[in-house]
Amino acid sequence: MNNKLYQIAFMWLFLLALPARADIEWIHGAVAASDFRKTTIPFLQGKTTTYELKGEWMDWVDKVEGLGTGMTVSKLEKHFPLKSLTLALNMTATATPGSRRLTLVTNRLNVFGQWERTVRATLDIYVVRAGSFNPPADVQLPSYFTEATVALNGTNIGNAGVDAAGWPSGTTASVSSSTSASAVVALRFTSPQAQVAGDLRLYDKGQPLAFMRNLPGTYAYKVSGTTATLARLTLKGPNSLSSITFPAATQCGTRCYEWGNNATIRLNFLRAVRPEGETVSWLLSPSTRADGHRLAQAIAPTVYDPAAKSNSLIVGSGATSTDLVVKVCSCPTNSSVITVTAWVNSTSSSPAPSHLTNTFAVSCPSGISGSPRC
Repeated sequence: MNNKLYQIAFMWLFLLALPARADIEWIHGAVAASDFRKTTIPFLQGKTTTYELKGEWMDWVDKVEGLGTGMTVSKLEKHFPLKSLTLALNMTATATPGSRRLTLVTNRLNVFGQWERTVRATLDIYVVRAGSFNPPADVQLPSYFTEATVALNGTNIGNAGVDAAGWPSGTTASVSSSTSASAVVALRFTSPQAQVAGDLRLYDKGQPLAFMRNLPGTYAYKVSGTTATLARLTLKGPNSLSSITFPAATQCGTRCYEWGNNATIRLNFLRAVRPEGETVSWLLSPSTRADGHRLAQAIAPTVYDPAAKSNSLIVGSGATSTDLVVKVCSCPTNSSVITVTAWVNSTSSSPAPSHLTNTFAVSCPSGISGSPRC
């Protein structure tokens, strides 16, 4: 009998001598296995989330301490001798968001018959806000812009961060301020814009972003009334040209007019011209040959002066494009290519977007390159 008591006492002393605490080796759950020492794991408001924790003593844990408002343990399942633990935490919709450190403990009887609390590990978690926001249809700006500020209204979108996708290269986006009911996003562009569109995604920026970017449908804020997380946004400044095309330039190949024929130059707008009309400026380069002869002359109603720094016309309300018609009346002596440059005149106080350019070729029959017809 005494030998058995000695054996039991020895085993208890042996267990007490073992290290009581160790790091969690890995965590498996919503995303690929992660190193606990580098990762805080997210739990979304209004949802039960389950993770498997593996490491020394995980199969001894019988209690989770440090739970805050709106948090309960819905599952605590030990897997002996696999040294793992299945932990499911339920978050109410109003669980306090932010960082928490949970303590995983074992309560056991010691050799003296007393309950003893032993800390096995700590677990860093982040309670993620389950927010939603309302993107505006279009944002109208009074001037051409290199930056824009957009206010987004929503519910539970405090501590917001933003990702931008599909905008022009070099665009940056940041949240300048946010509350539970609104977030202000600042967009910056590398060159002046007249109209631009792209996608925005809002999220609780305190959470580990690797989880959010792997599972945005779970951890990013939703577009109100949908399950989507990306919202399309269009910013509009004053009207501008979208392209210069040559609808009939197929006489001698792509974008090519033959000498002596009319050349149609089509200026296309980003959107329909406003009721008060738009003034458009344009020019041809080169406008004359090396010997001073003009290369083209206007065909009514187009007005063209090759000596002017630019030519202009007023385009009426509702138009989405306008045509300029000139006759290629001389063959270029230095190049067979003519460049068209055009832009919309604006009263905007900010710099206008870069002037648009496009080129067309002129085909001249052999032996007449020096014969003007203007």
